[in-house]
Amino acid sequence: MARVTRRRSFAPAELGLLLFYAASSVAFVRSQQWPGAWLLLLPVLAGLLVEVEDVGERLRRRGERDAWILVGLAIVVGVGWTIYLFVSDTILGILRGVIGSGLVMMGGFFAAGRRVWSPGRGLIPTGLGALTIAGLDALAPITVPSAVAALGLLGWLGLERPTKRRPGAPVRPRVGLVLVVLLAVALALGISVGLPLAQPLVEQAAADVLSGSGQGTSGLSSSARLGDIESLALSREVVLRLWSDLPLRLRAYALTTFDGQRWTGAVGAPQPMRPLAPEPGGWLGDRLAELPGQSFGEASGELDWARVLVAQVQPSLLLAPAGPRVVRVAGGVPMMDPAGLLHATFWPPPRLYGAAYAAGSLRGPTPEERAAGLQLPEGLDPRLGALAAELGEGAAGDRERLDRTVRWIGDECDYSLNVGAFRTDQPVAEFLFEKKRGYCEYFASSAALLLRLQGVPARYVSGFNVRDQNRRGDHFLVRGGDAHAWVEAWIEGVGWVEADPTPAAQYDALRDGMRDGLFARVWESVSAFFTELQARMSNGGDLLRWLGRRVAALGAWIWARVGEIVVVVLVVATGMLLWRRRGRLALRRRCAAAVAPPAAVDPALGALVSRLERRWSELGHPRLPHRPPLEHLLSLPDDAVPEGERAAGRAVVDCYYRARYGGRAPDAETLERLGRELSP
Repeated sequence: MARVTRRRSFAPAELGLLLFYAASSVAFVRSQQWPGAWLLLLPVLAGLLVEVEDVGERLRRRGERDAWILVGLAIVVGVGWTIYLFVSDTILGILRGVIGSGLVMMGGFFAAGRRVWSPGRGLIPTGLGALTIAGLDALAPITVPSAVAALGLLGWLGLERPTKRRPGAPVRPRVGLVLVVLLAVALALGISVGLPLAQPLVEQAAADVLSGSGQGTSGLSSSARLGDIESLALSREVVLRLWSDLPLRLRAYALTTFDGQRWTGAVGAPQPMRPLAPEPGGWLGDRLAELPGQSFGEASGELDWARVLVAQVQPSLLLAPAGPRVVRVAGGVPMMDPAGLLHATFWPPPRLYGAAYAAGSLRGPTPEERAAGLQLPEGLDPRLGALAAELGEGAAGDRERLDRTVRWIGDECDYSLNVGAFRTDQPVAEFLFEKKRGYCEYFASSAALLLRLQGVPARYVSGFNVRDQNRRGDHFLVRGGDAHAWVEAWIEGVGWVEADPTPAAQYDALRDGMRDGLFARVWESVSAFFTELQARMSNGGDLLRWLGRRVAALGAWIWARVGEIVVVVLVVATGMLLWRRRGRLALRRRCAAAVAPPAAVDPALGALVSRLERRWSELGHPRLPHRPPLEHLLSLPDDAVPEGERAAGRAVVDCYYRARYGGRAPDAETLERLGRELSP
């Protein structure tokens, strides 16, 4: 049996080790976003204040084994988080939280059992594992606790001395532990410094592996290569949440260069946006004031509003609708490129921001941009030129050419996630004339190429397609499966016009399976609240004012549904009453079943009862079949039966009840006496 005592003192070396564990635990807690993560500091406090001894050999070995299992899982999750090839980001996040929490709690046990487990087999690996899990979130504020953990570990290495050595032998440092710490520091530096530079290469290698197998998963990409992926799976990974009055498209990339298979090349270099001064009033000013940070841009014309809460941070991207005019963001100055795409070049990228937007472009394309919008790859299939000429023949203008092209592609081709292998290096021509099925990249690429062949500047745009089906309560939930591609064409006098050649009905039908049930919808509302709460706490701003508005909105929602709530309460109360009554009836049945069965009645006594009932009938008061004899007699009016007959009838009924239910049969003398009294 383990013995627990209060810790009374700390040795200097022991203090450094405990400081390492406490700082590692704080780093992990600060990297978590789920409510209540701070409760993990309770086992840290217990590990610092108490001591555990005499745990037994079996528990000692099991603790060491479980610790190394968790450390191994932490390494696996770290690798999976870096390349995310085999499991989704959500699953990795859950594993990260579970494993890290287990490491922190087990570390508290090891800290309390400092005299039982050696640090190299318990506290050090669990602390390093917790630091590894914490460091997987690049946005987590863990720099200070990580530095404190490193200082504590180095202090312990410098102060700790071997417990067993020959008298007079020189004290030697623990070379093995020093090498482990140095290796961990080198690995941490390599990941933190080299990973941002290597991640694009890792993503491209992962894409090549997946495309080589013919399989892929929907999602955003800074380039689009046609013909590599034979089938596409819809990702259910939550990417962002959007608050907007209407569904819309959120733009991420606008690509202009096409080599026949891959789209690359941005429209132009982004430029910093100017601060918006003074802040506008009215509804736009109220919307801007809801968000932390500073406003940038120019408030002109009729504007609409969209607020974005990012679940998966994608550096340098600020997803927004077409035509952003004003941006509200915290942490730095946003930038906008000639295509109207927003960029966040500062770190960390914002998780919560808003944009006021308007249809149409503020400026037309420059000669260089127009030339890029008309660029054609070499060696095009001649059938594409013939089709473009046919579609543009007799058109009154570029707008009609755009409408004809989009309509023809949508009518002639089907939307499908399984396109099969391509036999040629002309995926657009093979899609239009042979396969006639594909996903959005093929529709958008075909439309852009056919428009360019007709002399209409066009570009390939990718982002997220937010539909009515994405609505979850007061916001839209956007998943990886909502990644989409469409085209934008320049129409003189109008500006850049969005057009989507993908058949909408077929697109929606393939995403019907992504709808959530009632429980998932309720959980999404709760998750959205706490995610936004965490984002607002990290970005500053008027948190109390936002919480007040949310409480007021909840009260308004409850008041608008008072009738529904009353009905639900009545239904629940009725169900509870019926359930309780059901229990009482069952109890009565059990009690009745427990009573002994009625005894047999003497025929002579039965004859007396029959005579009594005939007399009641003669007097005009027959006994109903469901009414017991005694109850019937007591219910008769005073003048219904003569007084003497009432007393005789009561004596017969009492004798019948004693015999029937009490088992006391009357003797012959009693029966004869009752017969004489009963005679009229």
